[in-house]
Amino acid sequence: MKRMKVISRLCADRRGATAMEYALILAALGGFVLAGAAAFGGAVNNAFAANSNALTANVDDSFAN
Repeated sequence: MKRMKVISRLCADRRGATAMEYALILAALGGFVLAGAAAFGGAVNNAFAANSNALTANVDDSFAN
């Protein structure tokens, strides 16, 4: 009987509802960040690779002369 009182009291307590709402908002934002990283990660990697190749070519050319 005591367990039922504790469970009913916990179900009636609404103080944690705000914390749960913030947790859901953070989870949604985390999902958006991960989706954005997945969508743009390849493009950013390609841009850095192109810059790296250009810098390497310029350095190789400067030592060849």
